[in-house]
Amino acid sequence: MTTRMTDHAQGVPPAARANVSASNAGNAVGAWLGGIAISAGRGRTAPPYVGAGMVAAALVTMVWAASGRAEGLT
Repeated sequence: MTTRMTDHAQGVPPAARANVSASNAGNAVGAWLGGIAISAGRGRTAPPYVGAGMVAAALVTMVWAASGRAEGLT
């Protein structure tokens, strides 16, 4: 995914850097939240559910941003 983004961001290095940074942040937050779920006694089966929740939150954010309601926030 990162390679595709950097290939399509021709002449726009900040877009490529933002994509890599967001990917790294997502990996770090996912690992952290998965560790918290395991430590909370949910067991080793909890991280996939945490990941599914993160994906659902990302999809809601993407749909909201694509709907045009986020236009006044930039």
